[in-house]
Amino acid sequence: ESLDPVVTPDGLRLPLRRATGRRPDARPVLLLHGASASGDTFVVPRGAGLVDDLVAAGFDVFVFDWRASRVVTETLVDVPRERFPSASCDDVARWDLPCAVRRIGELLVAEGSARPLGVVAHCMGAACLAMAVGAVVANAHAGGRLADLA
Repeated sequence: ESLDPVVTPDGLRLPLRRATGRRPDARPVLLLHGASASGDTFVVPRGAGLVDDLVAAGFDVFVFDWRASRVVTETLVDVPRERFPSASCDDVARWDLPCAVRRIGELLVAEGSARPLGVVAHCMGAACLAMAVGAVVANAHAGGRLADLA
């Protein structure tokens, strides 16, 4: 199912989808695609993709299309260069991933779930995730004095 898009501080509206068997014991997991791919990477082939396998194994699956997703970039083809949003890994780590994780956390809390969120990240999605986690750890070591990540 498609959820309302994740809106980043720089105004991008990024798709977030969810697939779950709605089991009360489902473990939440976020799937992050690689550069210039999309969340569809995890859906195909229909009925036999990673999303289907994870749902069958008892996971509550969230598929997020971050700013380098072809799903997102195809909507920006006619945007003038001066208004085109930045698509750096720094932006993904600083804005996209924290916003998506926060949004998923809010959904889970609203549903009464306290289960931790797992992440499966592919290619540059994994690199951006490592950058985001590293920034959180660095901020914690700095006593929370670094700029807010989201």
